[in-house]
Amino acid sequence: MLLPTLLLAAMITPIPRIVVNLNQEWQFVKIPNPPSEWDSVDLVNRTAWKVVQVDSEETARENGQAKNAIDGDLRTHWHTEWSAAQPGYPHTIVIDLGSETSASGIKLLPRQSGAKNGLPKSVQVWLGNDLDHGTPVGRFVIDSGFNAQRFGFIEKAKGRFLKLQFETGQKENEPYLCLAEIALVAAESAPRTDWQSQYNIAYVELGDDRYDIKPDQLESLKNQELKLASKLEWEKATLPHTANIEKLGVYQPWQGICFYKRTIDVPNEWQGKTVALTLEGAMSVSDLWLNGAYVGGRRGGYLPVVIDITKHLKEGKNELIVRLDNRDNPLVPPGKPTPDLDFLYWSGIYRDAYLTVTPKVHITDSVLANERASGGIYAFCPEVSAEKAVVEVRTHIVNESERDQNLAVVQKLYLGRKLISQDKKTVMLGKGESKQTVQQMAVQKPSQWSPDQPTLYKLVTIVQKGTERLDEQNTRIGIRHFEFSRKKGFVLNGRPTRLIGTNRHQEYPYIGNALSNNAGYRDMKKIKDAGFNCVRLSHYPMDPAVMDACDELGLLVIPCIAGWQFYNSDVRFTDRVLQDIRELIRRDRNHPCCMAWETSLNETYPPADIVAQWYQAAHEEFLALDMAAVGDGARNAKWDWPYNSWTEQDKARPQNDMPDKPGYIREYGDYEFGGGESTTRQPLSAGEKGNLQSAWNFVWSHNRNRGQWPWTMGDGTWVMYDYHRGYDNRVEYSGMSNVFRLPRYIYRFFQVQYRPEPAVFICSDWTPREGRTKVVIFSNGDEVELYLNGKLVKKQKADSGPDTLYGDYQNGGNPWDGGNCKNLIHPPFTFFDVPYEKGELKAIAYKDGKKIAAHTVRTPGKPIALRLRIDESGRKLKADGADCVFVYADVVDAIGTVCTQFRGEAELEVQGGIKVVGPTKAEFENGTASFLVQSAAVNTESFIVSRSSGLQAKSVMLALAR
Repeated sequence: MLLPTLLLAAMITPIPRIVVNLNQEWQFVKIPNPPSEWDSVDLVNRTAWKVVQVDSEETARENGQAKNAIDGDLRTHWHTEWSAAQPGYPHTIVIDLGSETSASGIKLLPRQSGAKNGLPKSVQVWLGNDLDHGTPVGRFVIDSGFNAQRFGFIEKAKGRFLKLQFETGQKENEPYLCLAEIALVAAESAPRTDWQSQYNIAYVELGDDRYDIKPDQLESLKNQELKLASKLEWEKATLPHTANIEKLGVYQPWQGICFYKRTIDVPNEWQGKTVALTLEGAMSVSDLWLNGAYVGGRRGGYLPVVIDITKHLKEGKNELIVRLDNRDNPLVPPGKPTPDLDFLYWSGIYRDAYLTVTPKVHITDSVLANERASGGIYAFCPEVSAEKAVVEVRTHIVNESERDQNLAVVQKLYLGRKLISQDKKTVMLGKGESKQTVQQMAVQKPSQWSPDQPTLYKLVTIVQKGTERLDEQNTRIGIRHFEFSRKKGFVLNGRPTRLIGTNRHQEYPYIGNALSNNAGYRDMKKIKDAGFNCVRLSHYPMDPAVMDACDELGLLVIPCIAGWQFYNSDVRFTDRVLQDIRELIRRDRNHPCCMAWETSLNETYPPADIVAQWYQAAHEEFLALDMAAVGDGARNAKWDWPYNSWTEQDKARPQNDMPDKPGYIREYGDYEFGGGESTTRQPLSAGEKGNLQSAWNFVWSHNRNRGQWPWTMGDGTWVMYDYHRGYDNRVEYSGMSNVFRLPRYIYRFFQVQYRPEPAVFICSDWTPREGRTKVVIFSNGDEVELYLNGKLVKKQKADSGPDTLYGDYQNGGNPWDGGNCKNLIHPPFTFFDVPYEKGELKAIAYKDGKKIAAHTVRTPGKPIALRLRIDESGRKLKADGADCVFVYADVVDAIGTVCTQFRGEAELEVQGGIKVVGPTKAEFENGTASFLVQSAAVNTESFIVSRSSGLQAKSVMLALAR
């Protein structure tokens, strides 16, 4: 969220608080990744090595092949079989070295994920040409940690084959093994000091310090790295910025060290002011220097870096340097290494940056103040009804001046331009003192915020001395009240409300999570337009602009701390999780859209006492009576309401934990239908058949889930948009829309279910097929007529068949059987045995006998031309050099029908300062080629031209907004 405190009033009357946009004029450089220490001069070259025998390796559930132990990638590992019938120790691996090799020792690296399960303890090693008759060259005991360990052989050995037999693990009764790397120490190895001298000191592994650098090491690291960077060409950068443009389908994105720098111009008018720097998102370990002095940083990339830089500034030019390290780090939440992760961390300063300049007496920043349930402005409603609401405002003020101050805090509440209520309170602040004032304002017959009517009030907070304004801030708030109970479910402003939800990852192709504020808004508008009233922001805090969009659009939100299937008992990790909880709530607590706070690590089950600390911290920070801290309910974790799990056998949604509380199904429709090979995961290129299969899985589940109302308050699809994963080179294809935001049939299903507009949609592209076929239609009418080339096929009511078990999960069950819809508001219309005939298929929907909507699909004719579409979704492309929009080139026939089966590629050419991010050529998928276009830094006329061999080109002018 850019310029969060900039007031409209500032354009009319100058005020002391100034917010300075820092998104422009950055320079950026990446430090080249060093050679792996596993290829250093004291180790045997491994390029010819091959695994020729292994007794166990995990290939079904994760990338755990034995070859990972000799691939030089410290992030991958060999994982022995993980199943109910898994083989236990000993675990054996035999490696063909390619030729007879001499060695004086062995080097082993345990898994680097931060999880201590699977760590080996004792190992026997053989090196020879005939391992069946050879004797071990050593038996070694491995320490219980993550550091690399070297062991010398009894005497130098040689042979073509290397055998390791791991006899025991660090944990008793834990049968599987995880190992990251195996290497041999050369018989005539170079001295260790020579090895270190090959590389910059930044690349020397220092035990745990490689993850948690100590302050006295940090300065040396920075100086050495910048010395290397001085020899490189720095590039210009505009925020939000990704450190590396990635290819589509990336699953091992760039990781390493990068630097950003810019000049900050300080005018004389700032003398005697306080200046705070905010980076809204920097991935993921950040450290900052101003004019050569270290000023701070953050361990975690999803919440803001906020630093008081006043004492380091000077009038005129100031140099700011930001060092970022996005390498896997088990001490920084979420902590899980990328190769085991179901999403990507990405890179760069990927959100907005700004300065906040205030007088010495000012309202503090909610994160920088680091005060429990305090800091900045905190507004909530202790009392809400249709007749009256009470708005409580807590304002934290600091006096950094050299004298005591007698102040007044004025609160004014506006609806539009109308002043609704106000309050004034005096406060005495000694020099160096800070206080929180508490004020209440009554609002008669309030306009309550809800998804149907997202009314926002403007709260103006003024700190003044006499008649002099010292500071002023605007805060948007909503008046609303939530209740959660097993008997009534979710109750919003006194009305039981079913939660119709989805989940969202914050990423685009190519630029990762470096989304502009407008891009965040466009994503949320599509969610709203799909008919959802709730979105879970999984699995990390998202851009404040997303929260703003949800406030405006009327989307209930579950913000999440950063976590996914990973827990580290190291106090540095657990303390950072605790701080993430506090800072997430402090940052977002004033947003009326926040329905509940996910203060657990997703699908992770820490000890109950740790979870209790996190739960307590959430309640300490959020004081409103409708506070809900939520999470996974298993293993004695107690939440205000838990997430429902699912059973493997029948995909039911029980709530065995906390049976007295209401529940919510946070994810459904994907993993339960085949795990990593889920039949829900269908690319758009799978066409009508795949699209229908994916939709069926969601429809079948949604119908079943709704039958549990009200104790299951609602459900959330997994997921809104396709996304990239670390452990799989395939994009996750279970989205309502693909990564380019092109909708699947299931998107239309939810629109029909929950949008008020009359609608009918035929789930078919009516391409040639043999025999008779099913035609599935979504409509909120009560009857639908289906016509084929002008002839009535049938008029029928919605499906009303029985609910049945899904069927064979591996093969997609029994899709579109005319049943499994009794709990749906608007069941589908399944037309059976429809004859295929080239031409036009038309559906007309009726409500109470009156025609309400029509939809037509046609068999595509000869492809002749391209058609260009720009996805603005309520926000024009902004002339800021960072905003991005998707551009689609459709292949169409003479009457504009998309030719879904066309094969080939389109090329995009742009003019006028805008640019294509990623490839300028793209394959057609289901008749559409998709591109990402980024704005220019100035408002100029821009043109887009698309071409494809044998087709008429198309061009459009793109208007940029200021």
